[in-house]
Formats: sequence, C-alpha cells, structure tokens
Amino acid sequence: MIRALDGLVDTIELRGLPDSYKRLAAAEPSGWLARNLRGDSVDSLQALERLSPILDAIDAQVVLMVEDVERTGERFDTRHLERFLWALRRLERCTFVIAVDAESRLDFLKLCDTIELVPVVRVEHLERIFVTAYNCWKAKYSDIDPIPHRNDSDPFQFRMTTPDDLLPSQLQASDWVQPQLALVSLLQTPRELKHMMRRVNRIWSNLHGEAELDHIVILSALRHGAPRAYKFLLANIDAARGEPMEVGTIVETVKKDWEKLIGELPNGPAVQRLVNVLGLRQITNAPPQVPTPSRQGVHIQGPVDYFARIAAEELDPNELRDQQVLQHIEQWKDGHTENLVERLVPAAGVDDHYARAWHNLVVEADETDLIKLTELVVDRLLTIHGASASGGHPALAVLLAKCGRLLPKNKHSQWLIDLIERAVPISLPLVTSLFYYGTGRYSIVDEADKATIRDAVSNAVRTRLKRPDDLVQVLAEEYPGSILSFIATLNGPRGYEEWGKCFAPLLIGAAKDHADLILPELAILVGDEESHERQAWPRSPVFFNRYEIDRGRMATFFQEQIDEALILLSGYDGANPYALRATDDASAWLSERDSSGSKP
Repeated sequence: MIRALDGLVDTIELRGLPDSYKRLAAAEPSGWLARNLRGDSVDSLQALERLSPILDAIDAQVVLMVEDVERTGERFDTRHLERFLWALRRLERCTFVIAVDAESRLDFLKLCDTIELVPVVRVEHLERIFVTAYNCWKAKYSDIDPIPHRNDSDPFQFRMTTPDDLLPSQLQASDWVQPQLALVSLLQTPRELKHMMRRVNRIWSNLHGEAELDHIVILSALRHGAPRAYKFLLANIDAARGEPMEVGTIVETVKKDWEKLIGELPNGPAVQRLVNVLGLRQITNAPPQVPTPSRQGVHIQGPVDYFARIAAEELDPNELRDQQVLQHIEQWKDGHTENLVERLVPAAGVDDHYARAWHNLVVEADETDLIKLTELVVDRLLTIHGASASGGHPALAVLLAKCGRLLPKNKHSQWLIDLIERAVPISLPLVTSLFYYGTGRYSIVDEADKATIRDAVSNAVRTRLKRPDDLVQVLAEEYPGSILSFIATLNGPRGYEEWGKCFAPLLIGAAKDHADLILPELAILVGDEESHERQAWPRSPVFFNRYEIDRGRMATFFQEQIDEALILLSGYDGANPYALRATDDASAWLSERDSSGSKP
C-alpha cells in the first residue's frame, strides 16, 4: 500500500530506512552503524493509522485487493490477516475487496459489509468470452492456414441452441455433450476460466500459426479442469494416437486405462467429448465432429509432435517453423519454386525434417504445379548427386507419395516414362526408385500401363548402357546391389536370364578397372537370399549368415562367362566387405569346375 502511494507523496517517513541501506549497515563489521540506524520497529497496525492524514491531505482512497487466501495451504494462519483487515475497516479512506471460496476459514461473513456470490460459469458466459477471444486471437496474427477454404464456424458450436437452465451437474451425468457444454463442465468457476484463458493466450502468442488453436484450448481446459486426464495424455500420448500395428499390446492397455480413468472422473463424459475433438485414435469413442481434419493437430505423430509443442508452450529457437514451410508452398503455387526446391534438396546434406513437414502441410496442389516441382527436384538430385541420386531421398519420396494421392490414374504415364529416362544415363538407383514409387508403392498407373512403362524403361536402359564405362557412370559405391534391385523391381525372379545378356559383359568388362565399384554389385547379384541378411543401417555392414553363391542364378546370368566372373570374385584383394565375403566361395567353386573339367 505504501509503495502504491510512492508515486504521489514521499513515503519515507512511513517506510523507515530503505532495505538496501539496512543491508549495507548490517554488513559493517563493528555493528555500530546498524545499532544507530536501527530505529524503532513499527507494528503494521500502527503504520496503518499514519496513512489516514496523508490520504486526507491528497484526497485519495486506498482499496486493497486480497486474493487466493484459501490457496495458501492449511498451515497459513488467517488470524493475522483478519486482524489486519479489521484494523483497515476502522480507517478513513481505506477499504478492501477480498476474493475467497465459500469454504475459506476466513470469517468473511462478519468482516465484509457487502458479499457478492459469483455465479457458476454458464454456456452463455463462455460464448461471449470465447467469441471475443477467438476474434482477437485470429485477427492478431496474419498466419498462413494450412487448410485452404477452412470452415470458419465456431469449432465449439457456441451458436447452437442450448437449454438455458442446463447446469454443469446435469452435464456430468450425460452420455453425450456438445463441446461447449463440456468446457462448462470442466471450467465451473471464473478463476478456472481465467487461468485457462490466460494460458491459451500465452501459448497462442508463442505458437500462432505453429499449432491448432482449438487443440490449445482443449489441452489448456484439461490442464486446469481435469488435471488427471491431462497427466494421462502426457504419459501416454504416443500410444493414444498410434496405429495398432505400431504400438502392439500397449494399445489395449492404454484403452483400458483411459476407460477406467473416465469412469473415475466426476466430469468424465465432458473430458471424453473434448478428447474426441482431438482425434486421438486409441482413446476416442466417436468420430471427431470437426469440418476439416487439422494438419497441425495433436493426433499427428510426425514430422512435428504438436502435442509436445503445445505442452512446452513455445518453440525451440532452432526448430523449423511451419509458417516458413507454408510460405514456401505459397510461393511455389505462385510460380516461384527457388526457395522450396533448395530446401527440399539442399546442396549439402539432407533436410529430412523439411521434406516431411512439406508433405504434411501440403493439403492440395494443382497437377501442373506438382508435376513441375517433381521434375525440378529430380533434375536437382541428378545435378548435385549424380549416380548417388536415389528415390530414397526424402524430398523425392514425399513428392512421389503426393503424386500417388493427387494425380489421376494413367493420365501421366508418359510423363513418368520421360522422368525415368532422364535418370537412365546418370543414376541406376534413381531409375529403380522412380519405377518402384511411380508404378508400385505410390502408383499413378494401373497394371496395363505399368507393363508399358516397364518395357519403355527396359529399352532405355539397354539403349544407353552399351559399354562398361556407361555402367560405371550410373552406379554408386554407397548403393551396392543397385543392379540386383533394378532387376528384381522391374522383372522379379524371372529377370536374371533376360538381363544377363545386357549386364554380364558390362560387369566383367568394368570390373578390371573398377573392382571396388563393380565386384560388390556382382557379389550381391549372385549371392543366395540368406547371404544378404544383415543388421539394419550399420556404417559397416554386419551380416548374419555366411556368404554362398546361388549357383543356378549365376549360371543363368553369366552363362559362358561364368568362369570369368568367378576369377574376378576370387581374386579380389580390396577392402569392400560385400566383395570380400564372396572370395572364398568363388574360389571353391572355381576349383571344383577346374578339377571336374567344367572350366573351359
């Protein structure tokens, strides 16, 4: 109260010596300064009595606001506060307002001249507050919405007609409630509503455009109105939104635990109704009633964990912002692709997170724009990476996935052929990946057109790869087994005889000068199925089984050149683990053929 008066009068007479002076005096070793400056201690009630003439002189009124008395804990003794407030009542120009719950140990019935009971929160209160708040939140920031043509109606349906006399106690027993009634059931007091709105406002100021506002509202309501439910989501969010095949038996456990929790909560049906809006697959008992699925909702597992983002209430300074990706998407749709292509295929490294964020945030795209972007990405991959370009690159994978979803079947078959033929003289791994994604995993054609594309690709490879040096140009050491992958993807098990006539002489001719590149291809090509089993993605491969040549496959593939291939494998003295493990078996078979007279 004295500090509040400082702006109007000099209150040093009321405050005594400033605290900073007292600390300096106490630090003086002899204690003489502290004794002389100690002064007389003044009781707070005596200090109050000295306020009245000052207030009268400046014609001012003091109103003391006292809040949260009942939240100080059971050990807080309210008698001292009551004594202080009774003294304040006796002073002229001083009064107070105290906000407490009815269960407070403070005797406010005798202490206060006027008592006002604050009513419980009702739907009409929430409607007025939320409509105003939503308009403010939405108008404050000009962010790009990832959902084009979004239905702008109130997600909590506040404008629906609801019974005026429906109370929260009645809502708790209902099997089904509207979202706005569920909020009323969770936020029954102005204080709960105030804290929830304050939290939403703080989170939205940090995450506007980076998370779904509706989900921020719901999680904040759960945090303040149903903390047990919120803590359950914190501990089990991955299982709650996961696919059954991804999380196994954890799914059944999380379902049972959630159902048990809902049964124990006094506002369980309201909590369940709000969680249904979130769309968490494993703990939702009804389809979420929202007009358009969110691209920034807590149900999404990647590339951004929006639940974790909302729980943290802010972004890491180094975190990729959705708005940056959305801005690049808008530029792309306006014909400016430079920023998008450079981020999808950076000159150095691989920006996997950016590519997956782009895939998540692109809801719809014009066919022409999507085709052109795919071509630009393929060209940039070939320019930067050459033979090392692969369809496994995250940017190309997400683009082809989007093509498979948005492009009409068979309409762009010739485009796919042309795209693959661009890669034929540069990267065999990319040829294989484009065919696999375009006709298989994310197919844009039916089986008839797939056969046509297969024939076109086969013809292009045979036409362009005629010399050993041509084969060397399209292979990369980091992708051993590219030839086997190409044959298996295009033709399956029956392709070895067909492609042996093309690749066998090229492999033997190129192996003499490029053993470290070609012999791993050869070893993988003729090894049996079990020979290739290894640990996933090690820097240096660790194989589970010993290497054995599939003699039938090798004979089919190399025919009269089989001994030349065996001599090359058995004589390898380099360091490549794929080629080294084939030397013993190649030497053994070569000796057998020599002793039996099979060797020409």
